[in-house]
Amino acid sequence: MQIIIVGAGITGLSTYLALKKHISDDLSITIIESHPSASLLTQRFEGSGIALAPNSQRAISSFSPAVLAYIQSQSFSHGSAISFRNSHGKLLGNMTFGSKERYGFETCVLPRTVLHSALLKEVNDIDVRWGIRVTGVWEVDAGEGGTVVELGDGTIIRADLVIGADGIHSVVRDSLFNGKYPTEFKWVFLP
Repeated sequence: MQIIIVGAGITGLSTYLALKKHISDDLSITIIESHPSASLLTQRFEGSGIALAPNSQRAISSFSPAVLAYIQSQSFSHGSAISFRNSHGKLLGNMTFGSKERYGFETCVLPRTVLHSALLKEVNDIDVRWGIRVTGVWEVDAGEGGTVVELGDGTIIRADLVIGADGIHSVVRDSLFNGKYPTEFKWVFLP
């Protein structure tokens, strides 16, 4: 079975690792990423942080205990709730997460680059094709089966399954739904 994952961000890499762990050896997985290198993609996340709720850490531990151990060593625990405040200290809201008693982990906060780098270390280098842009995806007629991925240079690749992990401006989504569900930004400003 041939699987193509479009996008080597956190979702694409996590999906790759989960499939490799839980599916048989006759599975071929290729990740296609438009960024020219892993370091340039990781730099894209610099300066941003991420909070991993207990259930997300449990999910990560199911496919890569090594990734979980690394991110926990590079993060700080934050209990089971986070408060958001503006620059004047006014409380904007609270977000609660699952408890350590239920999930076995506390929420942890870390730089996004740490999570991305930890996942990337576990991926087989030969399974990632860097600097290749996907320009279209479509299903093949029922008689032939599968899905076709068109690359920026005109190359066509067939796959049994294509997973779109290509972010907010997803080419996969736009191709499959003919642009019917465009990205929408709705900003809400609180007083």
